[in-house]
Amino acid sequence: MPVTDLFRRAVVPLVTAVVAVLAFAPSAAAQSGRRSSTSAPTDKPATTRPGPKPRTPTTAPLEPAAVKPLPQSVDDLRALQKRVRAVVAKVAPAVVGLRVNGGQGSGVIISDDGYVLTAGHVSGMPNRDVSVVLGDGRIVRGTTLGVNYGVDSGLVKITDPGPNNGKWPFVDAGRSTGLRKGQWCIALGHPGGYKAGRTPPLRLGRILDNLGRFLRTDCTLVGGDSGGPLFDLDGRVIGIHSRIGGTLNENMHVPVDSYLDTWDRLASAEAWGATFMPGRSQAYLGVQVDPEATDCRVGEVFPDSPAESAGLKKGDVIKSFNGYKVNNFGELLVQLSQRKPDDMVEVEVVRDDRRVKLTVKIGTKPKQ
Repeated sequence: MPVTDLFRRAVVPLVTAVVAVLAFAPSAAAQSGRRSSTSAPTDKPATTRPGPKPRTPTTAPLEPAAVKPLPQSVDDLRALQKRVRAVVAKVAPAVVGLRVNGGQGSGVIISDDGYVLTAGHVSGMPNRDVSVVLGDGRIVRGTTLGVNYGVDSGLVKITDPGPNNGKWPFVDAGRSTGLRKGQWCIALGHPGGYKAGRTPPLRLGRILDNLGRFLRTDCTLVGGDSGGPLFDLDGRVIGIHSRIGGTLNENMHVPVDSYLDTWDRLASAEAWGATFMPGRSQAYLGVQVDPEATDCRVGEVFPDSPAESAGLKKGDVIKSFNGYKVNNFGELLVQLSQRKPDDMVEVEVVRDDRRVKLTVKIGTKPKQ
């Protein structure tokens, strides 16, 4: 049987089974009923602790079959499924829901003293009160710390004591530098907000681009996932969900290196960077990047879109947007997020080895 047929007939049912088993099976804690925290909140942190360090994997070594870009047999698929289940069982207790200022998002506990990585547009400004929803439905208290609007990174601190002698379950940090295109990854979060009896649904996907300031994957994300974790197959956090795209392969994540490299500023409750609100921007261009390109090459122009009206074509390489140099799709998204519908923007592209300047009237993001 051809590999493509094998993949189509085998991988979809198996991956669907993984999602069904792990996304909707209630945890033992959830079955025992939700409990409210009665602990008095501790003071907000006056000093910062050293940031988390990337760790060597503590899970079993990867089986060779689990790292193949395209499984070649049913045994390969079963090995991948087994690995995904093991990783999710290990990390799920550290995946939390966040309720901040009337909004909902996700996060992941990164240290035993209760630091939580999330997206900047979820946490917002420092020193806000946060309700942190644990996997068993308990709600504990926290506060927002630093935010880097330039990359959409945010940090939260749980102020209630942890359940294990004051400590919290947490996951290890990996490194986003060196992630390869085609590498398997796992997205967890609370789409639609926390739901009692449902463990964080998993989405299995692959790295499409490592753009430096952003990671791009084909893991499906929906509202409520923002701020949730992206894991490698060793169960280490490699990114945080930032922008939920209009198409499957437009989903963007903040690389974990951004948090590690700016830990002192985040833990000190500093806010900096140009405002970037990827989950809230309504600006719409109407292009899809070429997934095989390392630059900002247009792979598709959507019908009746602002891009089509302006004359953008498949194969164009976008070099600048509104006067700012664009090297890749992530940089285009940052610039687009800072515009609003009806803005007139000059876009420069390379087409057939010549530069072409176009004027685009930014549109409104279509409803999903």
